Amino acid sequence: MLQIKKELESCGAMIPLTDMKVTGTHYSNLFYNGNLGMLIIGEWFPGQMTTGERDGLLNGFTASDYGIARLPDDDPTTYTTQGASTNNHITSYSTKKDAAYEFISWMAGPEAAAIAAGLGVLPAVVTDEVRDILSESIPDDGTSLNYFLEDRDIYTANFSPYGSAVESMIDTFQENYLLGNIPDDQVNAQFQANLEQIVRTN
Repeated sequence: MLQIKKELESCGAMIPLTDMKVTGTHYSNLFYNGNLGMLIIGEWFPGQMTTGERDGLLNGFTASDYGIARLPDDDPTTYTTQGASTNNHITSYSTKKDAAYEFISWMAGPEAAAIAAGLGVLPAVVTDEVRDILSESIPDDGTSLNYFLEDRDIYTANFSPYGSAVESMIDTFQENYLLGNIPDDQVNAQFQANLEQIVRTN
């Protein structure tokens, strides 16, 4: 993936990651400005488009000009998606665990689901009410809504005690690679070495 990104950056098909970091440009701005034809994104996208339109950030198009599609798959019966979910959880050092549990229980219920849907976010539970609310944020003929809500197998990311350290390492590793500091023939070995270092020191 990184190699493809590097090739696309070098031929001008993608804005370099370093340019985005230096200028403080968020990926949503590239989409709002019409510099991206497609954006791979998560369950908050309808709300992001609604917010962008509300705040006058869309350049030359409106929220009704976009559509949602899933990544192509030759066999829809085997289609799966994988990603890190947006989690609500109780920390081990919480001093009000009962109140936190009550809040999370509410978040998992129909009242919170309707509120989340009103913000353009896909809640954990989709009721008929949630579908109706989301249809107002996804303004095409229903095709996008069907893609957004279709049944699929979902595999959450593997959570481990090393997670935050690995995430931080990947950010630095990606940047170093795209800056040309890591040769292509050393990528796998260097990545493996970094992971082993995290395990040894954590």
